[in-house]
Amino acid sequence: MNQFIERTYNIKNYSIEHLKHLGFYYNKEFSDKCNKYYSTRFPVMKYNDHVSIEGEFTVDISSGSVQINVYGPKGNKYAPFYNNEYGDHNDILSLINKNIGKYIRKYKIKKLR
Repeated sequence: MNQFIERTYNIKNYSIEHLKHLGFYYNKEFSDKCNKYYSTRFPVMKYNDHVSIEGEFTVDISSGSVQINVYGPKGNKYAPFYNNEYGDHNDILSLINKNIGKYIRKYKIKKLR
């Protein structure tokens, strides 16, 4: 399993105003009547100056908990990020993890466990 999906993350200031200031948007796909989520996407891998793999932080505005996802070029979850038992994707995953770490620091997201 990947180091980022094995841990729990939280953002200290999860007010809507602060999240919007950071570039987060209301995520109507995950939100419902009771729970509201804000997300932001960022490049984790580029090929010929085009984003080929994207990371996404989704914040639950009732608790500040952060979920991390990674998507491939067609918008599907990038399977090697979630399950790397089959195949050697270490070079790609280390680059993805490095870039996710950069954005974790940028948005001041903290690891809880």
